Amino acid sequence: MSELPKLTVVIPAAGIGKRMQANQAKQYLILKGKTILQHTVERFIDLPYVDTIVVAIANNDSKFSDLDIANHSKVTTVFGGKERADSVLQGLSVAQTNGSEWVMVHDAARPCVTQSDIDNLYRQCLTQNSAGILASPVRDTMKKAKLVTDSSTIAETIDRTDMWHALTPQCAKTSELKGAIESQLDANGLVNKQITDEASALELANKPVLLVTGSVKNIKITMPEDLELAEFYLTSENKN
Repeated sequence: MSELPKLTVVIPAAGIGKRMQANQAKQYLILKGKTILQHTVERFIDLPYVDTIVVAIANNDSKFSDLDIANHSKVTTVFGGKERADSVLQGLSVAQTNGSEWVMVHDAARPCVTQSDIDNLYRQCLTQNSAGILASPVRDTMKKAKLVTDSSTIAETIDRTDMWHALTPQCAKTSELKGAIESQLDANGLVNKQITDEASALELANKPVLLVTGSVKNIKITMPEDLELAEFYLTSENKN
């Protein structure tokens, strides 16, 4: 497979990340001299098969236009919605208009994804003509909780043999993913609460989704302590 088909990347960045406990949206927190969002977008910009990067921002976003990446020829923006799926649908519409057969959706707060993992995912999806996600096998013993008043106790231990952590990017054919998400909208245009990522929409549409092993360093910055770990990973990359 010499030249890969052109790809559109959608990055939902309209949320605020309440668990981060910051005074601004977490994607605009500074990490090694750049915003998290800038690090994330730059992971895709240099890939030759990435044609367009659609960043879904909030209606009242006043920060994105100040970033260097805002002026890059590959980068465009759309206004996102209340839910992740709403933002993704806006990005998928751009991909469809551009005639992009394949699309990847990636979390704005995952700045440590490697280009080799992105490349491997895309090649696997193309080779098998299937949707796929980066994922990592569960290593820890998994416990299901039972809520007792305001604390939890263990209800049972879950067999981790077939358990995986779902990461991003998640890759699919544009029309397939758009149709899968739209099929889970109710009469008011609200998305099914079971749709927590793109793969879950495809699962409900009975579409196969590949699990492609990705690096555990591809963390999602969610809690304040995640910033320190992400900085460590990015610094280690530069040293290598």
